[in-house]
Parts: sequence; C-alpha cells; structure tokens
Amino acid sequence: MSREDLAAMACMAIETVSRTLSDFRDEKLIKREGINITVLNVEKLRKMKN
Repeated sequence: MSREDLAAMACMAIETVSRTLSDFRDEKLIKREGINITVLNVEKLRKMKN
C-alpha cells in the first residue's frame, strides 16, 4: 500500500502520514524496510489516542 493510499484511507494528508510513520519508527513502534512496514508493538499502538 502506498503512502497515498494510506493517507486516503486515514483521511489525512500524505505529509501527515509520512510524519506519523517517522514518529512511530522513532518510538520503535514500527520498522520500515523499503515499502514494507512491520508493526513491532501492537499493544502500544492500540492504546494510543486517536
């Protein structure tokens, strides 16, 4: 799924999706390898406020 597709699904701007994914990576919630995203901490993501 592209960032554009993800942004459309979340009703967010592409830049916001990119920033959020970078924040998640910095917090070690996800790992990005090329186009693949692996969730490292599902519980912490679930508990985050919307």
